[in-house]
Amino acid sequence: MATIINYETEVLAQAQNRKATVEFINIVNSLWYDKTIELVLFRNPLIDKRASERFYI
Repeated sequence: MATIINYETEVLAQAQNRKATVEFINIVNSLWYDKTIELVLFRNPLIDKRASERFYI
């Protein structure tokens, strides 16, 4: 029974992490595009400004 509870709590924790990640991405994008604020973490920008590669099929 304990493994079921641990599994359920782990699944809930992963879902919360994913929701927080999506919210963080939205905040970073809105700061970059709306306010022209660049966020940097450990000397690395959080938005990739390089031209994206397109894959044609």
